Amino acid sequence: MTDDGAWCWFQDPRALRHRGRHDRTYVGWITRHGDIQVGQYDHDDGELATSDLHVDFERDDHDDPTIAVRPDGRLVVFYTRHGGPAVHYRVSTRPESVAAFDPERAIEPGPDTSVTYPNPRWIDGDLHLLLRNDGSVVDVVSHDGGETWTDQRELVSTGGEGWCVYAKVSRARDGEVHLGLTHAMGGGNDPHRHVYHARFDGDAVRASDGTVLGRVSGGSLPVSIYETTPVFDSDETGDDAWIWDCSTAGGVVQLVYSQLVSDDDHRYRYARWNGDGRDRDGRGGDSQGGDGRDRDGRGGDSQGGDGRDRDGRGGDGQNGVGWNDELLCHGGNHIVAGEDNHERYYSGGVVLDHDEPGVCYASVGSHDSSALVRFERVDDGRRTEHSVWRREQVVDADAQNVRPVAPWNSHPELGVCWMRGEYTHYASWYSDEDDGAAFRTAIVGDSVE
Repeated sequence: MTDDGAWCWFQDPRALRHRGRHDRTYVGWITRHGDIQVGQYDHDDGELATSDLHVDFERDDHDDPTIAVRPDGRLVVFYTRHGGPAVHYRVSTRPESVAAFDPERAIEPGPDTSVTYPNPRWIDGDLHLLLRNDGSVVDVVSHDGGETWTDQRELVSTGGEGWCVYAKVSRARDGEVHLGLTHAMGGGNDPHRHVYHARFDGDAVRASDGTVLGRVSGGSLPVSIYETTPVFDSDETGDDAWIWDCSTAGGVVQLVYSQLVSDDDHRYRYARWNGDGRDRDGRGGDSQGGDGRDRDGRGGDSQGGDGRDRDGRGGDGQNGVGWNDELLCHGGNHIVAGEDNHERYYSGGVVLDHDEPGVCYASVGSHDSSALVRFERVDDGRRTEHSVWRREQVVDADAQNVRPVAPWNSHPELGVCWMRGEYTHYASWYSDEDDGAAFRTAIVGDSVE
């Protein structure tokens, strides 16, 4: 897609396919010198086009853009500075085209803003933008496709402890999104504790089993991250953890995350909710053909049985309702360089396919080199503690191949994208030649069978 681009992993969709008048995949990234760019690949004619949205914005990969497609086909592209005062966005002038954009606009979610990670989602016809602001997960809403925006609503907070809540947001299905959450005590190598899960339908924040924790309409938000459903308990294991992705593909709620045994021992884990399809209000999942969720989309009691397994993880799916959690693979060690580099919790990355359940992409290696591997869960009809996985190497460890992304609604010829090259740090602090950010990576993609 480009020979100069990078991204962080806490905002999506960074890549999505839209089929309208054209069949195109749109991808956003930031360059070493801070240019916000978006590209399109046309699957009919093979043409690639790119556009600059904001030149010299900030030299930091946290600023990479995310993309929403309006009902009229026009693209809305969002980006923020790393802890910036506003969300910036531009709307394409023509439907399904990155050739030209209307002037830049800004959203200021609330007073004393420090916003990062814009995640646009359509929920019941409204465009929601979920963000991190001042350490909490917040939401602003547009009822008119991005023309105007509400003030922010704070959804999940740190509970007054630590630094921030990291969130990975699923695609919207059945009028809700799912959140994979981690509580960070600070930045860099400071402790990153636990993995939690919650659901949000535009009004209510719920636990995995559907229990209402708080509502926007009731004035009972935010909830503390510790009120949401635990999946991995760092206190019991002694290991830190960091959420990497959350998906509801095929109606299956899934999380992937890194278990950080040490700087040099990063392990990728896969967790799967096995709820019984009813929430505490007695409602079942709304089956709306083709929306990617089935009638079992609502969870059961997350504390069925003792609710924990002996490794400090969520409920054992064989003995009760809860989270099945298992080791996917050993991911290697951190991808940064330098003994004093304070981002040694940066793994190569593990993500989920948001169209197909039980499919993961993992970057396995180190700063020197890493392979990209596709995992597919094999359903052999047995109910066992550990899944059977089919493993296929997408690309060899001939360079750093890190931070994979599975485009939403992906085309077979562009099933996965990733960063390829050399990654040292997200900003310019460790850059050895110029004042650009300390990564020299391309954004590339490949077909997946």
